[in-house]
Amino acid sequence: LSGGSARNYNIIITDTARLTITPVPIEILLQAKSLDYNAMSCPAEAPELIGVAGGTTPGGSCKVYYLYDGNYELGAPVDVGLYTVKIVYTRSANDNYEDTEKVFEDNIRIRPIAPAFLLDAVVRDYDTLPYDGIPSLGSVAASVPGGSQPTGSLTYLYSREGGEYTAALPQDSGSYSVRVIYLLEEGMADNYLSGSARDFIGILTIEKAEVSIELSKAQSVYRSSDGISPDRLYANAAVPHGIGTEYTLNAAKYPYEMRYRYFVDGNWQEEAPYNAGSYRVEVTFCALGDLNYKSTIQEFSNAVEILRANPSLSLAPKTTGYTGSRISQNAASATGIAGGTIPEGTFEYLFAPHGSSLSFFSKDYLVVNVNPDGGGYDVLVKFVANPGTNYNS
Repeated sequence: LSGGSARNYNIIITDTARLTITPVPIEILLQAKSLDYNAMSCPAEAPELIGVAGGTTPGGSCKVYYLYDGNYELGAPVDVGLYTVKIVYTRSANDNYEDTEKVFEDNIRIRPIAPAFLLDAVVRDYDTLPYDGIPSLGSVAASVPGGSQPTGSLTYLYSREGGEYTAALPQDSGSYSVRVIYLLEEGMADNYLSGSARDFIGILTIEKAEVSIELSKAQSVYRSSDGISPDRLYANAAVPHGIGTEYTLNAAKYPYEMRYRYFVDGNWQEEAPYNAGSYRVEVTFCALGDLNYKSTIQEFSNAVEILRANPSLSLAPKTTGYTGSRISQNAASATGIAGGTIPEGTFEYLFAPHGSSLSFFSKDYLVVNVNPDGGGYDVLVKFVANPGTNYNS
């Protein structure tokens, strides 16, 4: 009341107040992911959505975007690279949380892998030349199903008999392993790891070559140098020849020895023959080293020939009185070489008056009467050697 004291009244104030609760952002967590290229899409891990402690659970939905060349797209990455991921949370109706975005840089890493290396095995003969055919036989391909084709190039290193890998082309005989290396040009990239390599053990074999052997014919007459036993006739020294530019073998580089066998009376033997005849010879090139040429055997027909000797014929003179009957000569004899076999064969005799020409001799000439010229009769002796003997007829 006007003029009244305030202490004498109760004051009541009545009004309406509005309380507004606004949505808040959520916390988004996303675990990083790293894996090898497998030609399949690589989606991000499921994000973890965290609301207010003690509050409701976020009820909205999420979309995952991946950064490609400055633009965010929905499709998960496939190729090798480092990818940034953006999680976009969209609140639902009556949600206590607002739309939220969060970017996770370098969240997905897809690592390059080694490509598949292909290389065909090679077996070839030594030909003195470096072998440059391996690159034409090698190739590279995707190493996972559906993978992209490798775009790099291949380089090759070679190891002979387990030795060090070098770029030197294989040349000498032996077993070679080949290391194939995949390389990308500087600044280039694909889904495969530059510098990855594979060793193909023993993929290339260079076989030792055979030599060709030259052997000239050895020829002699059946004889004896010591008068005790016939001389053996050994083959001439054989000459081995290599391949191409190594036709004349360097004995210092390719040490060797030559061995000989002779086919005598149906059997091979190391002793040279001594009886008359024509003989096959087997020559063996024995490589004493372990490089480029292998032991080689070659046969030569009629490589050793021992000619039959001429025996010495003798006939003792015969003197007899007239009998009116045909007179026969003494028996002739044939003498062979000293220390050799005895000539075997038969004798034929032809007769003619002393001093006659050879054309007048005849086995049918009758030696009956006294030669009116007083010179007696000449006898021509023919020795017919048995087959297979060491002497001529």
